[in-house]
Amino acid sequence: MTGNFYIHAGPAYLEEYGFGSAGCIEIIGNFNNFKKDIRDLSGFDENVEVDSAILELVKKRKLKAHVEKAEVPDIRNHFTREVDK
Repeated sequence: MTGNFYIHAGPAYLEEYGFGSAGCIEIIGNFNNFKKDIRDLSGFDENVEVDSAILELVKKRKLKAHVEKAEVPDIRNHFTREVDK
């Protein structure tokens, strides 16, 4: 991936695919826990508010995400209907 991508909350469970991603990176599960992990792994004290820690990382251009390639799931077999063109 190159360029900018939005990272935001996705479905609570992997089985709830089709949440509406439009090229963004969706975090499956608890998004607040994801942000807390970023804060904690970045060396901030646990008393620092999560969003403040992330904002500081972004301002310093130190927030980078490494995303490993994943196979695209075949969701067509789960379609229940098709809309005419």
